[in-house]
Amino acid sequence: ESDKELEETNKRCVQLQELLNSRDAE
Repeated sequence: ESDKELEETNKRCVQLQELLNSRDAE
């Protein structure tokens, strides 16, 4: 697996995490 693929997956995870965090903040 390339680093680029790993980076894309990581970005997606971070976005999901931020989404959950913002939902909890409400």
